[in-house]
Amino acid sequence: RSSIENRRTAREPIAHGALLSAATARRPEVEPSQGGAGIVGHHANRGPGSRAGLPALSPGLRVVFVLGSLEWGGSERQAILLADQLRTRWGADPVVVGFSHPEGRAAKACQARGIPCRFLPFENISWRGRRGRWLFQWARLAAGLRRLRPDVLMPYYALPNLACGLIWRAAGAKLCVWNQRDEGIRAHERLEALAARRVPCFVANSPGAARFLTGAMAVPSWQVHLIPNGVELPETPPLSGGWRHRLNLGPQRFVACMVANLTRNKDHLCALGAWRRLIASRRWSEGPPVLLLAGRRDETADEVQRQVDRWQLHDSVRLLGPVDDVAGLLADCDLAVLASRAEGCPNAVLEAMAAGLPVVGSDIEGIRFAVGNEGAAYLAAPGDEAALARCIAELIDDPAARRAAGQRGRRRVAEQFSPGRMCDATAELLAAYLWDEHQLRAA
Repeated sequence: RSSIENRRTAREPIAHGALLSAATARRPEVEPSQGGAGIVGHHANRGPGSRAGLPALSPGLRVVFVLGSLEWGGSERQAILLADQLRTRWGADPVVVGFSHPEGRAAKACQARGIPCRFLPFENISWRGRRGRWLFQWARLAAGLRRLRPDVLMPYYALPNLACGLIWRAAGAKLCVWNQRDEGIRAHERLEALAARRVPCFVANSPGAARFLTGAMAVPSWQVHLIPNGVELPETPPLSGGWRHRLNLGPQRFVACMVANLTRNKDHLCALGAWRRLIASRRWSEGPPVLLLAGRRDETADEVQRQVDRWQLHDSVRLLGPVDDVAGLLADCDLAVLASRAEGCPNAVLEAMAAGLPVVGSDIEGIRFAVGNEGAAYLAAPGDEAALARCIAELIDDPAARRAAGQRGRRRVAEQFSPGRMCDATAELLAAYLWDEHQLRAA
């Protein structure tokens, strides 16, 4: 008991790109990823109980993934992928819960994978002068989660993290794992601070997200664990040509895509500005290159459409809206773009790399972490339209460099961002924390 208590009272500063993990305190190995970030866990093809002397995840463990929405986004994609992997590789019993959009694409993805999915409405986190209604909403959420008999709550993103951090014990869970998927999007700072003090375990998907937790959120470094996102490599490449045919784009036309919901953080306006500069920079014998914007129409959708109209980019920019067939879309593209202002470990970048596409994006830590040192050559300062346009033009002009960058990216995803690696790291972490909880209760 004293060793467990000593570990829980340790306070070590988190180093840049380093994993400081309570679970690794008794582990003989921590695998380094490229760029110096440590990752909890072992190689992707090992199974339960493969490491002698370490606790294994119990089969049938009820892991409840809590999402802000059952629409399709990066956090939802990662949660459902992890739920499926924990069930397949470790025999867990996952359930996915969403606060909104009960008929959304994430709900349909759960149905397709055979993962139980539930809708628990929850929106208002402020008092707004209606204390009774506010308390009722929190009590209803705790009761709804408790009916699912969770062993572990796994909230993703700001509002689910806050809500589950406050009520996870009332929901009957043995453990709550706060999943930090960005570098600073907040729901309610005062309530978040209270929730964070109640949560024993935090997972960050990038070094920047980890530093946000230990800095702005004041989480002790030993509670923060770096586990990057996982992305599935297609077993067989999707058939190309379908999207080009649908959009009436010939095989010689250069096509880039930006897969991101139209939110202010993704900075589609910077991408449009870069594309406008690119189109104006020369004459295009095969027609100007085309930028496909794929994603849900959120708060900047109208503004983006107005800029397309104002700059007369209708022939070179297409707004596709939400796309289910992302793999097919990527197969018909030559390059991926992501102009975000802040990211954790962006799925859009990883999926493009998995498809063998070179990536041009903002030189922010989350994207740099995803593409690695070699991929950073095609990153531009956030908001710098001219630099972004130059990076795109360089790859348009050099097909050999495009192919080489795509091949390097695909290898990096296979080595560093596999779903199995993410799953096994998470399973070991859950097993270690649940074992500690059992030891403390026994003591």
